[in-house]
Amino acid sequence: MAYNVVPDESFVNPYNFVSLGLKCERHEASEDAKFSGVIRCKLKTLTPLFIPNTTKQFTYKAMVAKGGKPPVEVDCKEMDFFSYEDLRKYTSETYYANHPCPIIPGSSIRGVIRCAFETLTDSCLSTVDDEVLLHRRSSIPKRPGLIITDQTTKQPVLYDAEKLMLNMARHYSDVKGRRIADENLSKFGVDQSRDRLLYHTGQTVYVRKTQRKYGEYKTDRRYVELYGVEEIKTSSTPGFQEGYVLLGEDFQLKHHDAVFLKRNLVGKLTDEEMENLRNVWNLYRDKSEFKAYKGYWTSEPKPVYYEVVDGVRYMSPACLTQEVFWNTITSILEKSGGYNPCTKIGSLCEACRLFGLIGDDENSLASRVMFMDAKPVPLEPDTDYSSYYEDPRELPILGGPQITATEFYMEDVPGANYYNYDYKVGPSMVKGIDARIRGRKFYWHSKDLAPADHQRLDMTSKVRAVKADKCFEFDVHVDRVTEDELKKLVLALTLNFDGKPQEQWAHKMGHGKPVGYGSAKIEIEKIDIYSLNDDFVFESADWTKTLQSYSPVETVRIKEYKRLTDFSNAPSKVAYPYSYRKNNDKTVYAWFAANTGNINSPSFKNVLPHATSSNQQLELAVFKELKGREREAYFKGNRDEQEEIAENAGILSTNIAPKDPGEGEVKRQLVDVQAEREAKANAEKPVEYKLKKVKDCIKYITGYLFKTEAPSAHQEDKIDYLRDFIKNGPEDKESKTCKTNARKALKDAKLNLE
Repeated sequence: MAYNVVPDESFVNPYNFVSLGLKCERHEASEDAKFSGVIRCKLKTLTPLFIPNTTKQFTYKAMVAKGGKPPVEVDCKEMDFFSYEDLRKYTSETYYANHPCPIIPGSSIRGVIRCAFETLTDSCLSTVDDEVLLHRRSSIPKRPGLIITDQTTKQPVLYDAEKLMLNMARHYSDVKGRRIADENLSKFGVDQSRDRLLYHTGQTVYVRKTQRKYGEYKTDRRYVELYGVEEIKTSSTPGFQEGYVLLGEDFQLKHHDAVFLKRNLVGKLTDEEMENLRNVWNLYRDKSEFKAYKGYWTSEPKPVYYEVVDGVRYMSPACLTQEVFWNTITSILEKSGGYNPCTKIGSLCEACRLFGLIGDDENSLASRVMFMDAKPVPLEPDTDYSSYYEDPRELPILGGPQITATEFYMEDVPGANYYNYDYKVGPSMVKGIDARIRGRKFYWHSKDLAPADHQRLDMTSKVRAVKADKCFEFDVHVDRVTEDELKKLVLALTLNFDGKPQEQWAHKMGHGKPVGYGSAKIEIEKIDIYSLNDDFVFESADWTKTLQSYSPVETVRIKEYKRLTDFSNAPSKVAYPYSYRKNNDKTVYAWFAANTGNINSPSFKNVLPHATSSNQQLELAVFKELKGREREAYFKGNRDEQEEIAENAGILSTNIAPKDPGEGEVKRQLVDVQAEREAKANAEKPVEYKLKKVKDCIKYITGYLFKTEAPSAHQEDKIDYLRDFIKNGPEDKESKTCKTNARKALKDAKLNLE
């Protein structure tokens, strides 16, 4: 993916994470739960707030111009704020004249407060959906293979295969841009109009190979040249080899499809491996651009691409494609201290004990806290609420959680250039890992609303939100709770971490959280609590001041949460990452593709900073090229001149997509320029950079005892780094101190120093 990083253009990712602790503590319900009553709350919007009224969604017409093309009329969505009003009686032309009483549903408030309570008490991640598959586009080209059902055992068996190019291209050049001149390498597989597939995946054919090889691709970091199909038949013919067709996705510059020739036996496949392949296929089968995959699962034999990483097989219908990982969010959370959702009524985290558990008949628990709807202050009959509403405006494009973005959602993996939920890729190695997720996701506050993308109005919504600085009231009813639960619930409501009412810390709720909507502050107006004494008599007390004075211990988790909920010090330039394609089309996907680097040697250029990091800025990538005189001057110039041209063009890190053979040289030389500059910058402070890593590793290892259990792969990386530093690190005063501390940490953990 071609991209260039533009200097001084950066962004703060809209979300970050609060770390998990060491272990999710679970217990039975407390017998001291004897307090019941009502907490009266006031909610003030700090930025516009939008929660949709789902009784009806309206549409309107708009002219949209995409990618420099003439504008066309499209249907766009528009929604109103939640109210008790049934919008079905209105049309899109009349409903804006109506200003019903805006309501914040109690269910919306409950979700926000439960998430806060879970964070404050280090409880389980109750909303994790294990049905969502963890997957990401593969970073490693796979090998060709064939899955054939053993006729005796009826079990699938994997064979190696030789891949032949079944050339269906409208252009005839190999992957390096060289023209293919062999006239015998003709178009097979589709008719000239490309409307009808002449072959199908898994079809048995008989082929004769070309005399020479074409193209190249990387497998195991080696270049492999491929033969093409010179002639193809559908019936057995002397001098022809039996093969099986694999048709992949269609795209504009498609080079070839393939015929696989059966070679050596690899081994039997398990049901789990076949299910993993099926999950990969399911990601593609219903998309129109992948019509060639629709009959893939029923094909026999089944052409497949596969790769083995640390003894684990990954299979897919394409060489470079999505991988479905063997690890799931639940399995990762189980290994990371048991933060997977609670399932047993006799073993519940603090949040599930208070907010309840949904399960089967034997493992369900009613909630002991109930949130009422929030209504405007003052609430009067027949009031005109027009002053509560903003004028309708378009939201920027909002996507779902991109948990596949492991450089954001996972803890950084030492010694890895690239990593996903199953394995890491580093210099000359691919190795399985014990993945750890970053933690609980929260959105930064932002005092500025992001503008809408008027080239994409058909992909977003126009909404009428409630204005900032509007107040609502609601009640929270509690039933048989403990004093400790009351204190933590009040803190979860107010976020007054220092025990004093103020607007510094606030919640985010509703739609549009990534683009500045939904900041709101909750304050307690009154707490009326009734307790049952030893004589079974109810006693009443106003605990407003007592409960609001509670302040938690300032752990790393609390520091991160305070930083993310700090409205007074909200970061600037909060936005999703994006890149511009050559037609000025703005995409988030392009940024992540560019951030991963070259597909044959993937390496993350940006990873998400931790929430407490003083610098939250990430580089913003855009598409840009050297053209005309600028390009000509570059080729004629020396290294200093080339560096100046590149810098003036806004190019710091370049991977220019070749349009002709000469631009490949632009790519190579500009990459060299950047490599020299980075090496020079790193050489200035090598000791400081290394010592920071050393100190982090010492912190991580301290407290572990590897006597009866071997270290995990994640821990081994840190241990190896300390051993290497002890042997080869600098000998200045600070480094010697770090070496002493490293030796002590390893010794205390019962590890050899060698």
